[in-house]
Amino acid sequence: MTFTRLPAPCGILCRTCRHRNEGCAGCHADGGDTDCTIRACAHQHNLQGCWECRLFPCEKLLDRERAWRGLTIGLCQCIAKMGLDRYADAALAYIGEFAEYGNLRFLTPAQIHALVSPSQSCPESGRTPSEPDVIT
Repeated sequence: MTFTRLPAPCGILCRTCRHRNEGCAGCHADGGDTDCTIRACAHQHNLQGCWECRLFPCEKLLDRERAWRGLTIGLCQCIAKMGLDRYADAALAYIGEFAEYGNLRFLTPAQIHALVSPSQSCPESGRTPSEPDVIT
């Protein structure tokens, strides 16, 4: 697996992120937001991302800003279910290159599952927050 197919600890596929085009090296190469608690936690526990953690979804994710919570949990659930390679293929096919992830804010994990893999659901792994299907 090449760097560009490895998701950031939050599940965003660096290859699809518009910031890559702006010179970001990606979280695994010390790029990205230096204040990101998800990245810091993954590095501290020697994990590639939240999907590898036995506590997923942990309080750090459940307490995350509501706008990004569903996206992060949904992406990491899909990675846990699909595996890194299948997830990378699906993200490239359905999210595309240079995505504006800000446009996916406020979506629920179920909506993210449908976006990443419309032909098959990414069943939820672990406990999930009790949120409505649509966040207003």
